[in-house]
Amino acid sequence: MKCIIFTSSNNEQNMKSTYEQTAELLKSENKKDIFDLLYMNQGMVGGVAETIAEFLRDCSTTFVNDIAYKYIANRFHVSEKQAWCMTFEAIKINHMIDAWIEKEIELSK
Repeated sequence: MKCIIFTSSNNEQNMKSTYEQTAELLKSENKKDIFDLLYMNQGMVGGVAETIAEFLRDCSTTFVNDIAYKYIANRFHVSEKQAWCMTFEAIKINHMIDAWIEKEIELSK
């Protein structure tokens, strides 16, 4: 399973996996947050940006699939336009995130 972080809300501590954080972000359809994560976190391995790229690599049936492969291979570097393409594709196919996460968890067992 992907890393687990602690978040605090209303003085309660919750453990959220990277998968859960990714699903929440994609389902929120917050374009700016998704874009910022993909474009501004360039070079940072792991976390939600990497999980979004893996999701797009595995689930996208458009040219964004190629961008996601290159994003991962190039240590998370893409152009601004490519980051926007990844953002809009992630929102477009976010209905697939739960099934993809279940499959990834099964594969990791």
